[in-house]
Amino acid sequence: MKSFENDRNKLRGGYYTPAPIARFLAQWAVGQDSLHVLEPSAGDGEIVAAAAERLGYNATITAVELDGDEAKKVVARGGKRTTVVEGDFFNWFSGNSSDGMYDAV
Repeated sequence: MKSFENDRNKLRGGYYTPAPIARFLAQWAVGQDSLHVLEPSAGDGEIVAAAAERLGYNATITAVELDGDEAKKVVARGGKRTTVVEGDFFNWFSGNSSDGMYDAV
């Protein structure tokens, strides 16, 4: 039986990364010397949480998430070093001069 939540996620393109894959991606993309990480489609924050574990104290994460309920989860998982932008990534990116600002995406 299909659930409304699954239908809603599918309609907006919401496919979630399992924790083991998120950890693998963070290990691959985020170096110990990375200072600024961008997560353009944060979902429930699984990759943000994995990246946060690898980053040093002064590092930051910018996470963009379209769905407000999911953005709240990212806030909780990313900690104080994470800035969460609620909205469309392409709209946000086109309004921000961020060339060269990120060590990992």
